[in-house]
Amino acid sequence: MAEKKTKTAPETAPETAPETAPETQAPKHPAKVKIKIDLTRTERDDVFVGLNGKTYLIKRGVEVEVPWGVAKILKRREKMLMDAMDYEAKASSPLEEMAKM
Repeated sequence: MAEKKTKTAPETAPETAPETAPETQAPKHPAKVKIKIDLTRTERDDVFVGLNGKTYLIKRGVEVEVPWGVAKILKRREKMLMDAMDYEAKASSPLEEMAKM
């Protein structure tokens, strides 16, 4: 009679799960941050921010806790306001020189 030939798999290292980041890994930024928007003589209104379908109305002069994304939006807002003021100053300087003539 013929013998059955069986193949055996060569021994390999025990299988290990691929390295993946744990699902409970801490985010790179905090979930909530405390902010305080300054109250000035010219700006006394509350500040409106919208993020991912949620809206926030932040009272000036009061420290509040908001999501990190809202704080980031407010930081970008301040930068854009400063850039706009710089642009206006540069654009108006030739007009000021013409007025002196």
